[in-house]
Amino acid sequence: MDDSANSNAASRFLIQTTFGPSQSGIASVQSMGYSNWINYQFSLPATHVLPLAIANKSLDPTDPFPSSDWFNSWWQQSITAPDQLRQRVAFALSEIMVVSENGVLENNASSLASYYDTLLDNAFGNYRSLLEAVTLTPAMGLYLNMQGNNAGSIITGLHADENYAREIEQLFSIGLNRLWTDGSLVMNSQGNLVPTYDQNVVMGFAATFTGWNYYQPNQANGRLPSNWNPSSNYTNSMVLVPSHHDLGAKLVLDNVVLPPAAGNQTNSTYTN
Repeated sequence: MDDSANSNAASRFLIQTTFGPSQSGIASVQSMGYSNWINYQFSLPATHVLPLAIANKSLDPTDPFPSSDWFNSWWQQSITAPDQLRQRVAFALSEIMVVSENGVLENNASSLASYYDTLLDNAFGNYRSLLEAVTLTPAMGLYLNMQGNNAGSIITGLHADENYAREIEQLFSIGLNRLWTDGSLVMNSQGNLVPTYDQNVVMGFAATFTGWNYYQPNQANGRLPSNWNPSSNYTNSMVLVPSHHDLGAKLVLDNVVLPPAAGNQTNSTYTN
């Protein structure tokens, strides 16, 4: 039942869908109704954090600057931006696909703001597209060691870093154990939980997430980037440096094996 004409009901609705009800917000819900208000919110463009943070400090967007500048800009946009539903969804996503200003991103507000803007841009889209966009942000690359993750080598025994591979499986998507469509846990014939992946799958995904580094212009004649030590760029999506990407076969979910690149049949990170 649409009881949006009731001010208390409209207020409760806004508590769930925005950063808090206001008199004007309540009036909008009352006049438009729930469905029309949501559709109107879907139509609004994203109100980004990074441009405000840059404007407040007059800084180069590729340079880091104190985290307090990002935090203050985030508060201002979250509370005052017209696209309140998008702001609220992006905040929810930020609590699932987490980066932190503690650690490697400390005092790197440009990276944090750009990351949050990525969540805003993808708040109403496909989750697969969101995962790809998040994966290629410099913030996530730095936070979970995917930026500069080099291909492994069967000669030296070096393996690709597994940190992001574990996080994207365990926390950002499928979780540790298989579930039925109603959310209940799948049990095997012995009454034990059924894991969604094992160490071989982690290694396969880790190899998949190799070769990505800071943004750099494509090389001459349309060739892909080749610089493995580019200047830091905290706001543009990372790019693939093919010479540092693992070209071997990779075991991923549900026993799917990504085939090795042509001419690279022996350099495989996956052994059966």
